[in-house]
Order: sequence, then structure tokens, then C-alpha cells
Amino acid sequence: MSSFQLNISIDGSYPPIIRTVAIPENASFNDLNSTIQSVFGWSDAHEHVFRSGGMKIGPRGHGDAVDEDTVPLSEHIGREITYIYDMKDGWNVTITWDEDRKDIDLPWSLLLGWSEESPPESCGNISGFYVMLDAAEDPRNDLYGKAIKMCENLYFDEDGVTSGLECWPTQGVRPEGSEILPQGVRMAIMGNILAFHKEPMVYDIDDLEVRVVMDRAPRGVKVKRRDNGPRTVSAASVSIEPGRYLPLSPPGIVNMASFMNGYSTEYPELELPHVEPEQGSIDGFMKKIAEKEMGAHFDRYVFDRASLFPFEWARNHGYYFKDCHDVELGSAMDMARMIQESGEDVDDPEVVDRLIERYMEDRRSL
Repeated sequence: MSSFQLNISIDGSYPPIIRTVAIPENASFNDLNSTIQSVFGWSDAHEHVFRSGGMKIGPRGHGDAVDEDTVPLSEHIGREITYIYDMKDGWNVTITWDEDRKDIDLPWSLLLGWSEESPPESCGNISGFYVMLDAAEDPRNDLYGKAIKMCENLYFDEDGVTSGLECWPTQGVRPEGSEILPQGVRMAIMGNILAFHKEPMVYDIDDLEVRVVMDRAPRGVKVKRRDNGPRTVSAASVSIEPGRYLPLSPPGIVNMASFMNGYSTEYPELELPHVEPEQGSIDGFMKKIAEKEMGAHFDRYVFDRASLFPFEWARNHGYYFKDCHDVELGSAMDMARMIQESGEDVDDPEVVDRLIERYMEDRRSL
């Protein structure tokens, strides 16, 4: 698999604010959105839309836009693409095509070059950004203090952008019939791998959150919260309600031992010991890694595979990851309003529980 080389520039910027990237040829417009957000250091907190060849492409449910998850970037080769971010204030970005890069075969986008620092999205748009830069030169300006603070943090973190891109490998086009899970699930899987938890994890479809499965839970207590990390759920509860708990990392498949043995297989010249799940076996492997001064290399190996594993899991289970508000629970205020407007007896806890369940079902069916 090769990559497309794209130039991404902010309209109205002078000197031009440009990022040159290589993006895998299997990318969708959803992947392109993630790449744009990463290279400018933005948070994807606002709505966006693409325009290309007379076609309007955007997030699922965004008016008359075609679902960006379903549109391959490869279908628009050579076309100038416009990207509008933040429908209220408006960052206008132009994407143009450069040469294909058959020499770059990576599962994520790669930053190839850049010019000028990234404007913070909180400025509203490029005009607002230049207003702030001018204000930073004039102590009498009412925006001076705010502008000086902005300028102090105004730098392009090339290493941070590179790491961010590697955290979000390209997903490609969403297969027909697949379901969407929030990006939080994807990050939880990756975090679990990097932390080498031994316990399996599940996604609680009712509460829309990730939980670690424990063999035992205190009598009469179904779920408890750890001091750090995700909430837990007993293995018995998971077995009783299999439709509620979606397996995320099957035990014995994704764990410390599997990564270590994979590393040993890929680099046989290191003559590393085979690892069993027991702690002593793991300690012996890490001692050898330290002796050979391969710690940083091994960490990189694990990080890359931790990034890729959630996609493999999703493809095998018919899921697709995306930050979509229509698959999140929504705010407590919205839920409270729905309950109050129902006209039912909200003093009855059972009635409220039923209303909450109905609300969550409605959210999941969107």
C-alpha cells in the first residue's frame, strides 16, 4: 500500500500556513479530517464539512452531506478539496494533491513538511488570529494580555504531531452494515494494551463505557470503581448479560507475553527467551532487553501494535470507531429535560429508570 502526498493550507494565511502529509491510499474522508485536526493541533471540537467536485461530504447526519465514513479519498484524486471547520466562525482549508508516494507504506499519516506555527482554533478564524498577533504588539490594546498569553504558547510541536498521527492509524471506508463505537473505546483498548493489564475488558453498551472484568466482586456489589483506570465489572455479571457487555480484549490474546514473543520472533538475532504469562518469565525477558539496551526499540514496537490492534479487532467484529455525538449518551441536562417533559411520575425511581433506559435506546438507534 502506498500513500498520497497532500498539501494542506489555511486560506488567507500569510506567510502561508501549510502542512505537507502522506496519507495512506485506503483513507476515507473521515481519516482526512483526523489528519487535518492533528497537523494543526486542533481538537475536533467543532463541526466540519468538505467540498470536492461539487460534492458535499461530512459527518454522518450532517444535513445533505454524504457520510464521510463511506467516501474513499482515492475517488477524488486531483480535485481541489475545501475543508471548512467551525461553521460559525470558519477556518477554511484547501487540500491539493502532490505526487503519489509509493516509497511510504505506513498505516498512519506522516508529516513530511510544514511552514509557520499552528493558529489556535479558539481564535475563531484566520482573521481573528491576525487580530490577536497585532494586539500582542500593542500594550494599549484591550486584547493585549490575552494575545501575549496566546503567543507564549504559539509553537509547532513537530514531535507531538508525529506521535499524534501514529496514535490514529487510518481506518479506511466504513464497511456497509458495520456499527459505530466512540473513539473512547478505541483509546481504552490501546491504553489497556500499553499498560499490559492481564484482565480482559468489555464495553458496557448500556452505560456506554469501558470496564475491566474481574474474577470476583464484593458480595452484593455489581460494579466498583478503582482508584485509577476504568470501572470494573464481575465476570459473573458479564456472563449473565452477554448482550450488554461487548468483549474488547480477549484474555490470552492481547497481553504482555504475546507482545514479547512477537518481538522475539521478529528479531531472532537478539536470542530473547520465550515468555509465559507468569510475572517471573516477563521479568526475565525485560532483563534481557535491558542488557541489550533495546528498551526504547521494544517500547516503540509495542506502541505501534497497540495503535493497530483496535482496528484489527473492529474489522473482525463489524465495528468502526468515530467521535460521533449521536453514539454518545448525551448530556445529563438533555436527559433530565426528557424525563421532566414525559408527564410521568418522576418521583417513582422505577419510572425514572425506565425513562432513562428509553432515552439510551433512542440514542443508540440514531
